[in-house]
Amino acid sequence: MPAICLKTAAAVTGLTKRTLWRYIENGKLNTEKRESEVKTLVDFDSVLRIAELEFPTDNYAMILDADAGTPAAECEFGLWLLENRRETLAVEWLQRAAHGGVADAMQWLSQLYARGQGVEQDEAQAVAWLKQAAAHGHLIAQGQMTGLGL
Repeated sequence: MPAICLKTAAAVTGLTKRTLWRYIENGKLNTEKRESEVKTLVDFDSVLRIAELEFPTDNYAMILDADAGTPAAECEFGLWLLENRRETLAVEWLQRAAHGGVADAMQWLSQLYARGQGVEQDEAQAVAWLKQAAAHGHLIAQGQMTGLGL
């Protein structure tokens, strides 16, 4: 049975880790122990049952891959969170993806910092992420750099 960490479960459900711990104590959420893992893992199916949003089954693999640290999936999950108005969480996942070298995540972070969406507005951060995205070959970022005269 697939399992995800509490941080990912919190992003999926929209609940705090503290609330998730209460759900674990009350038996609403099942945990899984793996010898190789130090962090608490929760059963993915039980997380989906308490999630406030519906997840198409084709998103399951993306969530599991994001939880496992796959940068492209982290970006996709961040964009899904952004689409569902969880901007602060989206920024966290996009930052993970950007640090993993995903140019799309870098370009999105540039936009979010420029607008102050999910983060405090910061023009310097917006430009820094835009430059990184452009340096990683992101065509839109390269066009934006040209348009800004950078």
